[in-house]
Amino acid sequence: MLQRWGSYDAYGLIGSQTDGGGYAFAMNTFSVPLFAATAKYAPRFADTVGRWMLNIHNAARFFYPDQMPVGNQWYGATYINNPAHVIPYEGIRATENGHTPNATGDPSAYGQQWGLNPEVTTDLGLYGGSWVGFLGGSVSPTNVSNVLRTDLNALDFYATSSYPTYLYYNPDVRPRRSRGDADRRIGSL
Repeated sequence: MLQRWGSYDAYGLIGSQTDGGGYAFAMNTFSVPLFAATAKYAPRFADTVGRWMLNIHNAARFFYPDQMPVGNQWYGATYINNPAHVIPYEGIRATENGHTPNATGDPSAYGQQWGLNPEVTTDLGLYGGSWVGFLGGSVSPTNVSNVLRTDLNALDFYATSSYPTYLYYNPDVRPRRSRGDADRRIGSL
């Protein structure tokens, strides 16, 4: 996605840009870190990969019920207080039922025409939610606000070397001072 949905950044989420004005999928979005090693083999893509990973790191949380207002999700308050907060919605539509955005899934939109029983289907991403491990296992914040670290080896299944390789992405055009260390500067790599 290349836009904001209401007051939410949807940048970087993966899905359809034409289905209802935009429909991002959790599983597709969580799989993006599989492309991160591209920056290791073709450094000209480092800025693009870094920006994409930062956008996903910021926006992927909206798939989870505790990160969206009750009025912006298919099940309302049903899952908002789930103590584990580990099962995301299957997707997020740019606009659905007058809500922008709306956390939802295919069964709510297509279940009836597919002949699904609404009592046994769900809009939660039970299968695709596990893919969040790709994101969690390769991306981490740093001690500098808005600077993200991506482990380029974490999902590089064909690497011939295990030399630690990270991409640090700074979205600012100026270097920043890290918290607690005024003498150290970190810039875009």
